Amino acid sequence: MISEYLYWIILLFITVEFLFEQILERLQYKSYEYPIPDELKDIYSSEEIEKQKSYHKEYFRFETKHDFIFFILTIFVFAFQLPGKLDIWLRTFIDSDFLLTLTFFAIFGLIIFILGIPFQYYEIFIIEQKYGFNTSTIKTFVTDILKSIFLSIIIGIPLLYAIFNFYQFSGKYFWLYTWIVLTSFSLFITFFYSKLIVPLFNKQTPLPNGELKEAIMNFCKQVNFQVKDIYVLDASKRSKKANAYFTGFGKNKRIVLFDTLINQLSTEEIVAVLSHEIGHFKHKHILKSFLIITLQLALTMFILSLFIRNIELSKALGANVPSFHLGIIAFGILYSPFSSIISILLNHISRRNEQQADKYSVKYGQSANLISALKKLASVNYSHLTPHPLYVKIYYSHPPIKERINFMKNYESLDFVNRK
Repeated sequence: MISEYLYWIILLFITVEFLFEQILERLQYKSYEYPIPDELKDIYSSEEIEKQKSYHKEYFRFETKHDFIFFILTIFVFAFQLPGKLDIWLRTFIDSDFLLTLTFFAIFGLIIFILGIPFQYYEIFIIEQKYGFNTSTIKTFVTDILKSIFLSIIIGIPLLYAIFNFYQFSGKYFWLYTWIVLTSFSLFITFFYSKLIVPLFNKQTPLPNGELKEAIMNFCKQVNFQVKDIYVLDASKRSKKANAYFTGFGKNKRIVLFDTLINQLSTEEIVAVLSHEIGHFKHKHILKSFLIITLQLALTMFILSLFIRNIELSKALGANVPSFHLGIIAFGILYSPFSSIISILLNHISRRNEQQADKYSVKYGQSANLISALKKLASVNYSHLTPHPLYVKIYYSHPPIKERINFMKNYESLDFVNRK
């Protein structure tokens, strides 16, 4: 009887989440017609603003169709209890519990992966191509897919094997061992992402000596920020959109600049963007975010451990016996409202951190150049300038550009008055 209630709750959660997301998307769609604030009118010409609106509206129509199709498929899968039926069928010829779990996730993962490929193709080679962003080729697209599958196999199988054995043999400490392994893996990726993962997809070359490197190193010395390496990423092989990031901790810190960023911004603007990123390090945002996410993971694993062995979860998905893989799927759906709340809180913290990093740039006289850089990046990336406030609170990890510009100008004025 409990499994029947869980069955309907699972369908309800899937439906409510879909409807809630669609309401938010509709609000965001309406915001495309909001008037452009005076301080942002220099970002787009009248012709460009129409193209930018068209770009976002086309994405909205594309994502609406994508979400609706996957919602119907998801409802179909869980309404007809296909996960449980697949589990029953696999048990007829697989005796190993781990092999059963591995095969189950492989089948479901492969189906989802294959269904997603046409949408990825349309996004890259139709929408992004139409608006001049895509620089990728079919060969790169296919190669990326194959490399992603390879990574999923060599990383996913060992992780799954470790977690499954904790589930089988560690009893009530399942959550603790799983948390330790996942946290250790996250740390490993943080330290070695640029050295191990990125080279599979992109080339990273040291920034050559010259005006830009000298300006970056001079600013790093000015703020007492030790950086080991500065690299240029060949992001232009896939897209014209620009970015930059830091990776690693301690002596392994590395600055990575997209080649598109170097082509689109001046030396002063690039230094300003990096001053913002350095602000994150100075305020220990990366470490704090990692600790928060680690605590969230511990809580999630602990709650999972309380429910995963419950046979009612597996029955709700159509199975006859409890199983590791069905317990995870059912729990993931039932946990989704709580997970969404945590995500909203994390985005709030992230937006606050962005303001602190912007404040750091202002303190070192980089506000004008950072504002100029933000406007250029908004222009070349077709950024949405007037997002709906509720959409921002729920989904945005960065404040909208208008808020960032106004914050920096206000803080700069306040700081000037205080210095006087």
